[in-house]
Amino acid sequence: MAASAEAGAPALALLGAGAGLDATLAALDGGPAGWRVLLCTLGSPADQALVEAWQARGGRHVEHVPVPLDATPAQRLAALLGAAGGDVIVLAPGSVPAPGSLEGLARALRAGGGVASATPWSNDGELAAFPRIGERHPVPEDLGAVAALLDRGQAEETIPLGGCHAVALSGRGLAAVGGPDDASYFSSYAALVDLFLRQAAFGWHHVLAARCYIGARLEQGPGMGDMHQLTARYPDYGRQVAEFLMRDPLRELRAELAAAPAKGTMRQAPPSPQGDLFG
Repeated sequence: MAASAEAGAPALALLGAGAGLDATLAALDGGPAGWRVLLCTLGSPADQALVEAWQARGGRHVEHVPVPLDATPAQRLAALLGAAGGDVIVLAPGSVPAPGSLEGLARALRAGGGVASATPWSNDGELAAFPRIGERHPVPEDLGAVAALLDRGQAEETIPLGGCHAVALSGRGLAAVGGPDDASYFSSYAALVDLFLRQAAFGWHHVLAARCYIGARLEQGPGMGDMHQLTARYPDYGRQVAEFLMRDPLRELRAELAAAPAKGTMRQAPPSPQGDLFG
């Protein structure tokens, strides 16, 4: 029997298909029960088999959000956020949350008024990357050890933009600016960046949930023409990001994590999807 939706909990919006979706579903096996799980329906028999296997194994239910077959990633994102109708955690293909990180992101959204988004640490986070800012790193092998380490630190830090591979979005913050612009951009990456910048212009702010970590097995980025549209609409966007990277206010937080006793926490993890469902 499918679990009922937990009152007040954010929905989980899963992007992508194929191996990336498989890895994310497998990583959610130990995630919070009773949260809504939303996925765009693209009609792939292979993806449907992945979802059905996951539902059967854990008794969870996936809500399929219909979109046209030719919908862009930005349009799929907009459809998922509309279906969520409130707070939502967006997970790009291949996202693998450390234990407790989804719950931590939900708490970060409620940490204070005006929080539009909460972003976890990641191996692939432009503004919130670990162990070096602005670089892509291997997914840690022992995410449980990473979570335990982060739990001893502080809770939130302000950052200029939210993350694009995993981010918690406030339903109020979405409603305040009308949600993502899915007509001007192709990628969900660019649609999210545009959303963050509009929210900041309206006085909302974005936080790093510094006790949370979500690994990224697949790299996210803008589609063709997306960066041109972003820089045309927001001429200061590149300078804002560059100044944050140079100032690096998260340096001390990363140094504290890097100085922890070596337990293999940063060794690259082997692939861990749901196994060979079709062998």
